[in-house]
Amino acid sequence: MYRQACSEVFKQPWYIVLTLLVASGFSIVTLLWDNIALLRYSWSVGSVKSLFDLWWGLLAATPHSMGWFAVGVVILTATLLGMIVSMSFYAWRKKRGQGSWNRLLTSTGTGTLAAVLGVGCLACGPLLVGSLLALFGATGLLLLLPLHGAELGLLAILLLLYSLHTLAKVITAPAVCAVE
Repeated sequence: MYRQACSEVFKQPWYIVLTLLVASGFSIVTLLWDNIALLRYSWSVGSVKSLFDLWWGLLAATPHSMGWFAVGVVILTATLLGMIVSMSFYAWRKKRGQGSWNRLLTSTGTGTLAAVLGVGCLACGPLLVGSLLALFGATGLLLLLPLHGAELGLLAILLLLYSLHTLAKVITAPAVCAVE
């Protein structure tokens, strides 16, 4: 089912480009999120070349500051998110008038929300979950978990995989109603 859905969607180059753009954009924003103030300051003061050199240096240093596991989770999450965006757009165009949209929107929305909220290294804080936990004084509870909070990224990956599963079912479903 996955192979059939992916071959149907990604045989068109536009969807490959869309996946790569979403994945690279999400990865870069996530990996550089903690240095956004530095990048904004560098943009206002320096040249484009100095900004690019700083940007590239920060990306190269990310595995040393976040760890390879966290970088791998970010890249995998971004790739899955790019695939979901492309496959959702394809499913929307293909199945416009059919009624499987509630299930599709629920699963893709859940996976996407989990990806945006739970990705990032825990020392810097995932994009939003770390901040929300800090509001309630619960950041120390993450240290009690076996992977010290990396479970949030793994949970986001699992939800994204479920979203892909649902999308693959919608894309490969026949254009007729199922007989019970």
